[in-house]
Formats: sequence, C-alpha cells, structure tokens
Amino acid sequence: MKSVDENYVPAHSDKDDMTSDEPVVLTAAAFQFLLWNRKVQIWYFMIQLLEYCWQKNNQDLSECLTLLFELSFSTFGKEYSCENYSENKIEFLQELRKIGLVFMKTRKIKRFYPTRLVIQLANGVNTGLECEKDDKGYIIVETNYRIYAYTDSNLKISLLALFSDLMFRFPNMVVASLTRESVREAFKMGITGQQIVNFLRSNAHPHISSRKPILPETVSDQIHFWYNERNRLKFFDGVFYGQFNSDDDFLSLKNYARDIDALIWFNDSKRLMVAKKSSHDAIKKFYKQNKPK
Repeated sequence: MKSVDENYVPAHSDKDDMTSDEPVVLTAAAFQFLLWNRKVQIWYFMIQLLEYCWQKNNQDLSECLTLLFELSFSTFGKEYSCENYSENKIEFLQELRKIGLVFMKTRKIKRFYPTRLVIQLANGVNTGLECEKDDKGYIIVETNYRIYAYTDSNLKISLLALFSDLMFRFPNMVVASLTRESVREAFKMGITGQQIVNFLRSNAHPHISSRKPILPETVSDQIHFWYNERNRLKFFDGVFYGQFNSDDDFLSLKNYARDIDALIWFNDSKRLMVAKKSSHDAIKKFYKQNKPK
C-alpha cells in the first residue's frame, strides 16, 4: 500500500514538477480544507485512504473499518498489541501511524497506543465551520478593517496574509489590514468572499465570540462587495447580424431571437443585433423560412 502523501500527488503531475523552484500556490479547495475543524479534516483523509484501498488494491474494507471501530472504543494511554493482526490490518495501522492517529515507536514493534484523535473519530463531526473546543480563536476584526491576530503560528499568519496586508508583527500578535488589493489577490487564487468571511468568523477570539455579529457587518458586506465587483461583466459567445434589407426583416429576426432567449444586444436605429452563438442555427433557419421572396 502506498502512503497517504503519495496518494495525494495528482495523476497528471510529474515528480520533477514537485521539486521545481516555483512557489506553491494555495488553491480554493486547500483553503476550504483549512476552514474545516480538525475532526472533519481527519475524516477527509480517512475517506480518501479507504477509497484508495478499495479502488487501487481491491482490498476488503471490512478489516479497515473494524480496526477503526475498535480504536474508537480504546483507552487513551493504554498499550495494545497487533501481533495477531492480518497483513492488511497491519498495513492500514501503519497508514494511521503516518497521519498521527496511533503512536508506534517503530514498525517492528508490535505495540501501539491510540491517540485522542482516533478515539474521538467515531463520535461524529461538527457541521459547518465550528472550531474544536481546544482550538481557541485568535482573530479580532474591527470596523476600520484592522485585524489583530493573537498567535505566533507561522501557518496561521501565512493564511492571514493570503487576503490581508501584514502591518506589524510582535512576538505573540500580528496586525494586518483588509484592503481591496489584498482581497482581490485572494480572489485571483479562487478563494471566494464567503470563504474569507467564514475564516474570520470561525477563528474569532473568545473575547468577541459572544458578540452579535461576530464579524462587523461593515467588513463582511465590503468583502462581498469586492468579490461581486469581479462579476459585473458577463461574457457570451455571440453572432453579429447586420445589413438588413428592411425594418420588417430586422424586427422579425430580433423578436424571434428575444422569444427564444437568444438576444444579447440590439440597436434599432442602425438595424444591428447580437444573438447567442448556440442559437445561430435556429435563427438562420427562421430567417430562411420567413425571407421575402
């Protein structure tokens, strides 16, 4: 069985590309993954691992699911033996070890210790973007678009820098600012305005977690406004029609295009119109059938 990290390399990628000097760009899907709480993230890995075992190795998943069920009823800090496990069960246990769900000193030692994560895995997951109780929020957002992040984690600071401008950094706090330019850079990577709003809400500092609303409406509305700016124009593949012989020909074709919801633009005075390209054959057929002899 391949390791979980090997399974996550896209099929179309090349190993040489993975070692290139090009900077790694966080995608919208990766940002959404980071918005989930820890239990949802672990279940995502487990589902991917089980699907791999089923599709690639044609492995019987009953032993894997049985092991997960047994671990959910195990005791934290207690030692368990895997000497009598089947080969498939041991391989699956090693995968759980790689992602930190069980502790084993070495592969040869037939003893392991379940972690709290795997014990709580079968207790279900929280819906939405709720944080774990032990994952305290660290962000305070003010109405002037200033962000105060009480953290020294490089990961959390890097996530914040995806959509804000870092202004000051102290040993245990970072001050950042939301600007139109910084937010639009995040939009270019595929991150949505709603994802940014959810991130700020789900990581709110405990001192403001009871505030209603947690995120000032001025800030959330402005983020949505900046995001909607990118959707002011709609693009269609169209066909241009002109040089009509008479007003009747132009009006007849324009009305038909409007009736079939294909009309994009028209100018009555110049007898010009643009219709959707997908409807060109139907419009051409209508014109030939109604063309004056």
